[in-house]
Amino acid sequence: MKKEKKVSIVIPIYNVEDYLDKCLTSVINQNYYNLEIICVNDGSTDNSEKIVLKYKKNDDRIIYIKQKNGGLSFARNTGISKATGKYICFIDSDDWVSNDFVFKMVENLENNKSDISICNIKHIYIDGSEKKVSYGISNNMVLDSYDALKELFIGRVLQNHTVNKLYKLDLFKKNCITFPVGRIYEDVFTTYRLFLVSNKISLFNEYLYFYLQERDGSILTKKFDEKKLDLLDAINEIRNNEKLKKFKFDKYIQKFYIQQLIGLFYHIFPSYDKETKKYYNEIFKKIKKHDSHKCTKDIIFNKKISFFDKLKFIVLDNCPNLYCIIMKKYLKIKN
Repeated sequence: MKKEKKVSIVIPIYNVEDYLDKCLTSVINQNYYNLEIICVNDGSTDNSEKIVLKYKKNDDRIIYIKQKNGGLSFARNTGISKATGKYICFIDSDDWVSNDFVFKMVENLENNKSDISICNIKHIYIDGSEKKVSYGISNNMVLDSYDALKELFIGRVLQNHTVNKLYKLDLFKKNCITFPVGRIYEDVFTTYRLFLVSNKISLFNEYLYFYLQERDGSILTKKFDEKKLDLLDAINEIRNNEKLKKFKFDKYIQKFYIQQLIGLFYHIFPSYDKETKKYYNEIFKKIKKHDSHKCTKDIIFNKKISFFDKLKFIVLDNCPNLYCIIMKKYLKIKN
C-alpha cells in the first residue's frame, strides 16, 4: 500500500460555535488518515475553544493554538508556520468538506505531478439550498503557471479562493509567501503569487468543498465597509508585479479589474440612498483616483472584455450614482 504523505489542514477559528462541529467532523472523518489538523483560535470569545478541545481529546492529530485576535491572515500565517506536512490546505471554520476531500486532492496533485490541486466549490445557503456557481471547473486540466494566471485573471474557470486548493507546503515556506495581515481580500493578494512560483496547477471537476453563504438576499441589509477598498491595493500590486509584467498580461488584468470593480459595487449599491449619497461620492472619488484605476487604459479596445461589461464599466466610471440606483432597483425586483 502506498504510504500517505502528511497533509496539514489549517482551520482559523473566530466565534463560530454554531458551525464548528460540522467543520471539524468533516475533517476528522476524512478517508485519508495522515493529517495534522491545526486549529488556530484567533481570539474567540464564544464556546469555540470548548468545541475544539472536545475533539482534540479524542483525536491526537489535532494541534490547538490559541492567540490574540489578529484576523484571518494572521491565523492562517500561524498555521503555515506550525505546519510540518508535505502538503497544506485551508478550511474556513464555518465551511466543511466531503469525506474524500483530502484523498482526491492529493491523488489529483500526485498523479499530475503538480504543485497545486484545485477542486470545485459548492455554495450552501443558511436555509439549506445549494448553488453550483456559474463559473468553475468543467473539465479536468493541467495548466502551467502562465495559463493558470491567465485563467485566474479572466475569471472563467479559476478564482482566488484559498480554500478549495491543496498546495505543496514548500510553495509558502521556500518562497516566504504569507497572507497580508490586517488586509481583507487576502486571497487576491496571495493566490497569484503562489501560481507564479508553481510549475503545474491541476484542476478537476468535483465539488468537494462546501462554502457556507448567508441567506440569499441578505446583502440588502448590509452596509459597505470602506476596508473593502483593500481590493484596489491588491489589484495594483498585481499590476505592478515585475514577474507578471514579463507575461504582458495587461489585457487580462484590465478584465480582472472590471470584474472585481463590479463585485465591489455589488456591496455598495444596496445601501446607497439619499442619506449615504455624500459618503459614497467620496468612495467613488477614491476608487477613480486609485492607482489601480490606471489599468483601465484602452479598455474599449480590449477584445477579452464583453460589450456588456464594458457598458457597465462606462456607467460606473462616469456616473456611479446612476449605476447604484439602477442596480438597487434591480436587486429589489430580483428578490
